[in-house]
Amino acid sequence: MQIAGELTIVLGSLMLLASASLANSRTYLGAVAKRLARKARTAAAHGDTVSKDYLADAEQLARSAERFRSDVQTQAISDAKVAAQFRRMAGDYRRFKEQVERANTRQTLADLNAVTTPYDEAERKLGIASRRRLS
Repeated sequence: MQIAGELTIVLGSLMLLASASLANSRTYLGAVAKRLARKARTAAAHGDTVSKDYLADAEQLARSAERFRSDVQTQAISDAKVAAQFRRMAGDYRRFKEQVERANTRQTLADLNAVTTPYDEAERKLGIASRRRLS
């Protein structure tokens, strides 16, 4: 009986630690997504000197990062749905990156660098291997 009680305490402690780890991961991802959205909005502010497509893609990336942040911070949203929102945001990131490559100016490259740092952090936290690093 005593062993069963101790086992219950150990399992409960492990579950509590796992929950705390997930909550910390989501808190961190929320902060990263907020930073990504802010950097994308800054890039969008430069859009009027680049192109309408650059502006639109930077704004879309900012909106997508905000949705990702919202999903991450909503504990009722499953990890699968958070991952799906990240994939949508990743598509917006790739489209923004294409606009940067087309424009190829110092400002757009600086904007991409600013956006890429939090994007890469989110990838690492989610355990996603970046194709950029694999090639």
